[in-house]
Amino acid sequence: MRQMLSLLFRSIWVFTFLFIASISMAQEQVVELEKDVETWTSVGFSYAIDSRWKVNLYQQLRLKENSSQVDVYFTQLGVRYKFNRNISVGAGARYLRENDNQGKIQGYENHFRCNGDLMYRFVVQRFAFKHRLRYQTKTELNIPDAVERTTYRLKIALSYNIKQSDFSPSLSAELFHYPNLENDISKVRYTIGASYHFKKASEIAAFYRVEDKRSVIEPKHTQIFGIKYQYTLKSKSR
Repeated sequence: MRQMLSLLFRSIWVFTFLFIASISMAQEQVVELEKDVETWTSVGFSYAIDSRWKVNLYQQLRLKENSSQVDVYFTQLGVRYKFNRNISVGAGARYLRENDNQGKIQGYENHFRCNGDLMYRFVVQRFAFKHRLRYQTKTELNIPDAVERTTYRLKIALSYNIKQSDFSPSLSAELFHYPNLENDISKVRYTIGASYHFKKASEIAAFYRVEDKRSVIEPKHTQIFGIKYQYTLKSKSR
C-alpha cells in the first residue's frame, strides 16, 4: 500500500508541475487582468492527543485591495489522523465572514466550508516532500437557494531541514479546480516561505505567495504576504 501511494504521489508531483507550466503558458487574457496585494495573518493552537491524533484551531484575517480593506476573517477547527510516518488523513470545518464591498448589496456575508484531506510525506536526507489531495465544499449561510461550491485541490511542497538549526525554508505549488463553475476554470498558487521553531512549542512562519486565477471573465493576479504563529501542546500521556 505504501509503495503504491509513493508511486502515485511522485507521479502527481511531476504531472502537477508540467500541468501548471502548460496552463501558465496557455493563459489568454480576454479581459484586463486584475492585480492586487493581500496580507494574511493567523494565530493557531494545535494539540497532539497521541502519536496518531492531532486537533488544531486557528483564526485568520485576510486583507485585500492593496491590504487596505478586510477581505475575510475566519475560524477553523481541524483534526488529523496519522496512519504511519508517511500517510495521514484530515478534516476541517471553517466559519467565514466575507466582506462584499462591490455591487448594490454590500456587507459581510456568512459562509461555511468543510474539507477532507489525504496526505503523503517522505524524506530524502534533509529534504521533506509533502503531497496533499483536498476535497472541499463551501456554502453561503442564510441563503435558501445558495449554490454549494465544490473545489478539488492538489498541493505539493518541499522543505529543507537545516542542520543544527531551528530555521526551515520551504516552497510549494497548489492547483485548484472548480468543477461546477463554468468561468472559474482553475487557480494556481506558488509559495516560498520559512519557519522558525522555538525551543518550547511555538513556531512562527512567514511566506510570499503568488496566486493566479484562471478565468475567462475575471482573471486575477494576486501577491500575498503572510505571517502565522502556532503553539503546539502534546499530551502528557504520550
